[in-house]
Amino acid sequence: MPRQAMRPVDLRVDILSAPELASQTFKKGAVLIDSGGFLKEAGADPNNIVGVSVEKGHNSSANGDNVIKYVPCTPKVLFEATFDDSADLGNGTTADTDINKEYGIAKDSDGKWYIDKSETTAGTIRIQAFRDRKSGIKQGRVLGYFSMDRTIYEA
Repeated sequence: MPRQAMRPVDLRVDILSAPELASQTFKKGAVLIDSGGFLKEAGADPNNIVGVSVEKGHNSSANGDNVIKYVPCTPKVLFEATFDDSADLGNGTTADTDINKEYGIAKDSDGKWYIDKSETTAGTIRIQAFRDRKSGIKQGRVLGYFSMDRTIYEA
């Protein structure tokens, strides 16, 4: 199953916008961090997460030429993402023991972000439930909250 973009579960969330750093080519669903007052795509298991993009990067030539729209990763925003395993990409399978456990996040070669079953020390996002309502799903969709320790927001 191809990975889908990370997104908020409730589509009635606040969508904010901020100046975008130059040369950003990320896809919709990218995890964004602050860089000197401009938003840019994060690396794996980042700190200071601002939000998740609701549009692709604009690849502008100068900082602030465009604004990027995003959903802030505040304590009450539940996100949906694909659960996969960077050690065996394409074969990450959900298990009942994944509920209430924190995992890291990573980006695949297609530019899509996912929750990484192999990364158990980063604690970027805590899984709350399975979208498919059962475990044992390969590349299953899961629901989770970003760890406030990893965002710019406080609980």
